[in-house]
Amino acid sequence: MSETSPNSPSPSLEVESSPPSPPKPQPQQGRLERFVIQLFIGPGGIRAGWRLAIFLAIIIALIAGAIFIARTSGRVASPLENEVVPFLIVLFASWVMSRIEHRRIADYGLPLRRAFRSQFWQGIVIGFVAITVLLATFRRKNALSDIGRVTLHATDIVSRGDFARVHSRARGEWTVPA
Repeated sequence: MSETSPNSPSPSLEVESSPPSPPKPQPQQGRLERFVIQLFIGPGGIRAGWRLAIFLAIIIALIAGAIFIARTSGRVASPLENEVVPFLIVLFASWVMSRIEHRRIADYGLPLRRAFRSQFWQGIVIGFVAITVLLATFRRKNALSDIGRVTLHATDIVSRGDFARVHSRARGEWTVPA
C-alpha cells in the first residue's frame, strides 16, 4: 500500500487543453436562461455555427475598415498590398477566435513551426502550374490580345448591369452584343 504525501501532486490532477465546458444550468436559472445557454454553448464551448458567425463578423468588419481606409487615402494599392492585407485580415480574425476559444492559432491551419515546409512548396508549384495552364489556355483562345487596357471592369458590370457582355465573353464571343 503506497502512501502519498500531502505535498506530492496527485496523479489524477492532469491539465487538459480542451475548450472549457459550458456552464451547468443552475436551479435558480429560468427556462429562458437555460435555453439561451444551450442555444449558444454546447459540449465543446461555443457552438460551431456561432463560431463561424463571429469569425465572419470579424472578417466583414475588418474588410469594411480596409475599404474605408483605401478609399479615403486616395491612392491605389500596390499588388503586394492587395495580397498581404487580406492575409493579415484572416490572420488577425483567426488570432481573435483563438483567444475566444482558448486554442492555439496553429489549430486553425496556420502553424508557425511548419511554415515554409513541404506543403508550402507544394502549393507554390501547384499555383505556378495552375496559372501557367490558365495563361496558356488564354493564349490558345487568343484572349490575351487586350492585355494592357481594361476592357471590362467589375464596377462597370455591376453599375450598368452588363451581365450579357460578361456571359458572351465567357462563351468565347469577343464581340459586344448590341
